Amino acid sequence: MGRSAERAPSRGRRWKIALTAVLGGVLAAFLGTEALHRLAFARPELNLGSLGPWIRDPSAYADGNNDDDHWKLVARLGGLAAMADAPNPDGTTGWTGLAVTPGTYAHQDESSIGERQLVLLYGDSFAACATPAEECFPALLEASDLGSRFAMLDYGVGGYGLDQSYLLLKSSIDRHAARRPIVIFSLLVESDFDRTTLAFRCWPKPRLRLEGEALALEPAPRLSPREYLKTHPISFPSYLWRRFLHQDSGFLRSARAGWRGDERREELKHRLNLGILAAVRAELEARELPYFFLVFHAEQGALKPWAPFREREQLLGDFCREHSVGLLDTREFLWAACAGDEALVARFYGRGSPLMGHHNLLGNRVCFEAMRQGILARAAGPGETPGAEPLGPADTSRVAEMAARGELDLLALQRRRATLLGRPALITTHGAGDAERVVETATPSRVCLRADTTGFTAADLELDGGARRFTGRLHLLAGAEQGCPEAPLHFTLLVDDRTLFEGVVPEEARPAILDVDLTGARNLRFVLRGQRGQGACGWAALSDPRLE
Repeated sequence: MGRSAERAPSRGRRWKIALTAVLGGVLAAFLGTEALHRLAFARPELNLGSLGPWIRDPSAYADGNNDDDHWKLVARLGGLAAMADAPNPDGTTGWTGLAVTPGTYAHQDESSIGERQLVLLYGDSFAACATPAEECFPALLEASDLGSRFAMLDYGVGGYGLDQSYLLLKSSIDRHAARRPIVIFSLLVESDFDRTTLAFRCWPKPRLRLEGEALALEPAPRLSPREYLKTHPISFPSYLWRRFLHQDSGFLRSARAGWRGDERREELKHRLNLGILAAVRAELEARELPYFFLVFHAEQGALKPWAPFREREQLLGDFCREHSVGLLDTREFLWAACAGDEALVARFYGRGSPLMGHHNLLGNRVCFEAMRQGILARAAGPGETPGAEPLGPADTSRVAEMAARGELDLLALQRRRATLLGRPALITTHGAGDAERVVETATPSRVCLRADTTGFTAADLELDGGARRFTGRLHLLAGAEQGCPEAPLHFTLLVDDRTLFEGVVPEEARPAILDVDLTGARNLRFVLRGQRGQGACGWAALSDPRLE
């Protein structure tokens, strides 16, 4: 008995064995889980079942507004598409997009300006537009009543931060400065300020740093994402530690923020972004160019400040007030378009590719009204040299009128190219589905338009100064007055965005005679709206229409 008791481990020794086993198990679990996370990103093609989306979430390990590692993880998961070169790589700006030539910074549309006053637009993808070109800001300006006086080159580039927008402006402005362009420098306040400390965002990008009060440039390395990731791998040693640091919970929230260095990084961003704003102002005022700043918003900040980015808005507003710089905010125009109803703001943003949360055509049209106000305020009269002085309160009356006319009411907006009266035309319909809304016939000679409870129809004919006169007879289609609701159809005729005829469509026996001078006009627009039900009730006709 004595020898057996001596061989039995003591209680203290048993605790040590148990503790060692537990710690070994914990370490094995940690190493195994860490290995699984590494494998998940190293081999994104592996099927991890329901664990896959949970593990392969770059936001769980890094903040896309602050960390290059977030975008490196995104690139790893993106496969070959994410490893492709940037559109037009450039050593100074990182990339220039498809419309701008690296090095010379020539814009592909320069030859279209002619003698008109040049407008330059700088910014990120909200300035560049995610819609088709005919729905973007240069085309909206061209089709507006300002199109005969002004023309725009859009230097907005997808993925840019405040730093890259500034670098592209600095690199390209002297190419156009002799024309004394009006410069619109735009910012997406919910993102552009935060991109300035990144050196990789989809592609390698330049980074600015402060040396005293001056900006110093760290150029973008001319590497593909694949090459960049080989020489600049993920910086953190443990996925699990990073997941702990970035968890969305109250547990050790303040301590984790300190370990991440949030306060230090915010202070750096604040000083750096102020330095960049000052540099933009200095470049433009040194050349005595008229300019203003324009604010875009993500959907969450469209009608009221989005809490995480409230300080960014305050920084910009304080800077513009301190230096008397003109500032227009698209939020005020979107508010007018929605009449303050937050439920309606979604109609101005698109989901799914290619829009991905950017403005759709309706959103572009509303934001263009902010640009329009700034352009007119900065347009020089005889002997004037307007610069950057404050612009005064936003004038949203045109947006309110658009909303009142029903042009911003419906989500389903469709546009297609056509030919009317021998001219290229753009047909705009709301909620039309597959139903035809504009029909031209030869016998009898007519252009017929349809509008009903689903929305209005518009036809924009491109004239480009090639027509002198339009004539025709406006009336309801035969039979449209029989058995139809008493609600009228309203017809509007506009020339270069100026209303020259507006009224109720009469019966065929008493047509309205149209005779319109088109000398020098660039655009002729027909708009039909009304709520008379379906079938023949919604049709109006332009009989014997002629362009001379």
